Amino acid sequence: MPKWTDAQQDAIDARGGNILVSAAAGSGKTAVLIERVSKCITDPGHPVDIDRLLIVTFTNAAAAEMRSRLSVRLRQILAADPGNANAKRQLSLLSGADICTIDAFCLKLVRENFFSLNLAADFRLLDENENDRLFEEAIDTVLTEFYEEADPDFLHLTEAFTTPDKDRDLFGLIKELMRFMNAQAFPFDWLEQAVAAYDPTVPLMDSPWYPVLKRQVEEMLETAAALVKQSAGQLPPEPAYDKYAEMLADDRQLIAHLQSLLHSGWDAFMKQGFPVAFANMPRVRKDIDPEVKAALAANRDIYKTIITKDIKTFLVSDSADYAQDTADLYPIYRALLRVVQAVERLVREKKDELVGYAFSDIEHFAIDLLMEKAADGTVQATALGRQLQGRYAEILVDEYQDTNEAQDRLFAFLSNGGNRFMVGDVKQSIYRFRLAMPQIFMAKKDSYTPYNRLHPAFPAAITLDKNFRSRAGVCAYVNQVFSLFMTRRVGELDYTQSEYLNPFDSTPPDSVPHAALHILDAVTGKDHVMDEPMAVARLIAKKVQSGETVQDGDSRRPLRYGDFAILMRSMRAHAGDYAQALQDLHIPVVCDNATGLFENGEIQLLLSYLQVIDNPMQDIPLLAVLSSPIYGATEDELAEIKLTAGYGRFYSAVFHPDNSCRSCCAALRKDLSFYKKLAVTMPVEAFIRRLIRDKSLFAYIRALGDGQQRQENVETFLSIAGRFDQNGGLGLASFLRYVDSMIRGDGKTDSAPVIVTDENAVKIMSVHHSKGLEFPVCILAGAGRKYNMQDLTGKMLLHPQLGLATKCHQEEGYFDYPTLPLEVVKRESRLAAMSENLRVLYVAMTRAKLHLELVATVAGIERIRLGSLDPDMLTDDDIRRLAAVPKLCPQFHLSLQSGSSKTLRAMRRPYTTEQYAAVAAKLREAFGEENVSITTDVIVGFPGETEQDFEDSMAFVAGQRFLKVHVFPYSRREGTPAFDFPNQVPEHEKESRSRRMTAAVEKVRAELAHAAQGRTAQVLLETPLSSTLFTGYTKQYLPVVVNAPGHKSGEIVTVTLGEWDGKRCRAQAQ
Repeated sequence: MPKWTDAQQDAIDARGGNILVSAAAGSGKTAVLIERVSKCITDPGHPVDIDRLLIVTFTNAAAAEMRSRLSVRLRQILAADPGNANAKRQLSLLSGADICTIDAFCLKLVRENFFSLNLAADFRLLDENENDRLFEEAIDTVLTEFYEEADPDFLHLTEAFTTPDKDRDLFGLIKELMRFMNAQAFPFDWLEQAVAAYDPTVPLMDSPWYPVLKRQVEEMLETAAALVKQSAGQLPPEPAYDKYAEMLADDRQLIAHLQSLLHSGWDAFMKQGFPVAFANMPRVRKDIDPEVKAALAANRDIYKTIITKDIKTFLVSDSADYAQDTADLYPIYRALLRVVQAVERLVREKKDELVGYAFSDIEHFAIDLLMEKAADGTVQATALGRQLQGRYAEILVDEYQDTNEAQDRLFAFLSNGGNRFMVGDVKQSIYRFRLAMPQIFMAKKDSYTPYNRLHPAFPAAITLDKNFRSRAGVCAYVNQVFSLFMTRRVGELDYTQSEYLNPFDSTPPDSVPHAALHILDAVTGKDHVMDEPMAVARLIAKKVQSGETVQDGDSRRPLRYGDFAILMRSMRAHAGDYAQALQDLHIPVVCDNATGLFENGEIQLLLSYLQVIDNPMQDIPLLAVLSSPIYGATEDELAEIKLTAGYGRFYSAVFHPDNSCRSCCAALRKDLSFYKKLAVTMPVEAFIRRLIRDKSLFAYIRALGDGQQRQENVETFLSIAGRFDQNGGLGLASFLRYVDSMIRGDGKTDSAPVIVTDENAVKIMSVHHSKGLEFPVCILAGAGRKYNMQDLTGKMLLHPQLGLATKCHQEEGYFDYPTLPLEVVKRESRLAAMSENLRVLYVAMTRAKLHLELVATVAGIERIRLGSLDPDMLTDDDIRRLAAVPKLCPQFHLSLQSGSSKTLRAMRRPYTTEQYAAVAAKLREAFGEENVSITTDVIVGFPGETEQDFEDSMAFVAGQRFLKVHVFPYSRREGTPAFDFPNQVPEHEKESRSRRMTAAVEKVRAELAHAAQGRTAQVLLETPLSSTLFTGYTKQYLPVVVNAPGHKSGEIVTVTLGEWDGKRCRAQAQ
């Protein structure tokens, strides 16, 4: 038996109420879930029959795996105790147990109770394409009827959502709206409430939008205020910075004024608060720290942008404008509601005629079976619902973070109120496009009581934070990244230590880093599509061919190609490039579905052949078939054939007497005559299989390379034909129209699942397909690509809580303008999309067991300069790798704080001066003494620092030969540990030590600058002082004033360094 952690044991044993298990990546949640079920059904005293448990999984594969593992567990019990009657009983019940997806459960429930829904007992399931086609036909019919009625509100609706060149915009909008509605438990209640939100009699302040609007603006103002406070805290307490302090005080007051106006009301905020005018940055003395100035300017740019641009997007409507907008939109939305209701009625009629329904219908049928609306509008259980609440001893739901509102309602009404066990991880909720609602998970996580086995209180929450998958270095990197970026607003939760991956792994780290970020430079003006794929391929080749080893159990072994997985956010645009790059280096590769089924060459050929058999008058399919290996016509031969028919169709040329002797034409004529007759006598699937056999198409397909995968694609196509036959489809022509509707539809029909034909092959797959998997080495490719925010640019935005929002349409001027609800929904949707993208990144990074490599291509990088580092951050391998990066500026700001080891201990720094000096020496050795510079910070007058301590510190600092030292007298701040330290140094003594230390380090700085005189250097031009003079910095961070006629800020120029004037080197551009 495995040794469970305390949290895992709690998740296995806890009983007595609803339980939410928040299971981090690699925490063994599946094993815990299976163990809980096993203990439940094999409890010696009170076993629960397996058929009294409802176990809901996310996929059919997961359900099958769980059923298999439970079977293995029961057989193990019987092997040890052949007479165990309970184990025999559970094994006999296992095949009929409800271990299934939510779709399968709903289908079973509806089939068991079809009579209660007035459904036919033999109803069938429609596939996604059939369902889409029914909706499209119904929408077309309903829109035509409404056009004929010429209702003014409907006509205004069409004016608002169609344009002369995009007359199907309204069609697509209705289709998407109805798809979105189906994720709600009561779709038309949701839509009616969404429309009612635009009631023009309700003022802005009482609208559902205003609380969200106010919160959004408050958050932005709070962020701006926090940035001002941060900037003020970074200013050195010296008179030279007083003007900056005054500017920040004015900025703070301006923001406080806006916050006060917002509390007074929206109109006051709009009219009295804007436009906002920030004062210019004051001119200050030249001897201020340029880094402090740059940080201050950067922070100020951010909070100015928040106020003058981000908040400004909401200033589209005051109360009067809002009233007018809702008055214009309300009748349009009422018309939209009527259209959607009519489409729903017509679709239901057609489905009843077909006796076929989609999975979304089945889900809502299940809801109708379990719950109903009372007279007061509340939702209550039906008689069947109350009966079923006693059916299951426990309802266990895996991947609970990916449920939607309709599904959660189902679980709630199947429950007796205290028998739900929900397992998931909101950080891995990546199915927003399937309308998953991670906020459902978070609402429970926030409200449930942390589980205490000694004093259990329910509902309870249990967190599984121990990671059994990844090495400690991978976990540390994941924690570092997400503790910086994942918050409640972006990511759905605050990634604090309670969410950290805590590695179970205690293996010593490898000689190479367990996590690495590779930044590639894309040179502007050149096509670099293959640069990153080739870099990834070379990285893999180098690791394998160099004999790099990894820990595998108790021993080490060389890396092999099968250890690598390349993960991508989206496969369609770039996956083929990575596969090609690997093949070019003779690396075996298996690529996940990167294209739709109908984009594959083998399917396009098959479709062309079927189109020619159905109607040979189509030139393009006819040419494709003739030029294929089936008939083997060359380009020259096709041209000669065409010449015989002049300007007629190519079909006429094929049948022209002059071409009767051509083998390709003769063979095609014969085949068309035969197959046209055969097609009308056979089901479509059987006909296609006959065609494939007669023409040996599988042999041709296998010759294309990746033959097994292509053959599986053909089998997928044949299964589509089989479903067409089963659903009453008749004839080849009808089938081709059916396929054409699939190709033109919004959905994408996937190619067959990837087939791993070589275990020692690199896998390429999407992040979504990798969920639940793990790989020794994960490479996240394309990490530098921008997020896709196209969903926010549509005519209508939809939100589960905020309903729908659009622009207002002005027909007279034929333009659209934004509305307040649209801006509110857009911001919420943008944050939701960013949260989803962040969670996708989390899923990708947590697939790695041993090594994680992130690869990002960023255009225009000329210099890479590191920020502040602690000396204990730099290992020997880090220094070696950094020295190999040509664009890295060899300047390291290595935090020191004091040159006295005694003072460093008092400061609780994790290093001594000896350790610091050793790291500095390694940097100089790796980069070259004259090529590298080190800068640092030093505090003087720390509590307890004696005169001897200060002398030791000054001697050490001077001996390290720093190019720049920021000297700060210790500033006593309440709330810090050192505030209460004894032996505080008097202010006058701190100032004296600051002057002495500054004099010592400036002397060294001048010596280093003088030694550089006459050298050639690369300088980044920054601030222009005149038409020819610029300030700037060398790669070593030596400040210069450059005479560079004909150049401009932002350029890098080669200069000859001259004299040091006490502040900067004089330099002349070459």
